[in-house]
Amino acid sequence: RCGVARPEAYEPTSLVGTYDGVDWLAVEQDDGYLFYAPGRVTWIEVDVPSAYAPEPNPLIDLAPAVSASVPLLER
Repeated sequence: RCGVARPEAYEPTSLVGTYDGVDWLAVEQDDGYLFYAPGRVTWIEVDVPSAYAPEPNPLIDLAPAVSASVPLLER
């Protein structure tokens, strides 16, 4: 989902994983993870259930679309 609110778990010093050039914050849920892409003009949320473990794998597939369509914030 695009345009979601910043997750409560996010702090500027939060550890993120980077997959194909896109940073992701992982928030563990009861059945998998929610991943958020910080540092972009809009927040992106990806819900990956445990059935798709290892959960970061879909992020690799999504990275080109995220990079192409959601610009980085200017710092």
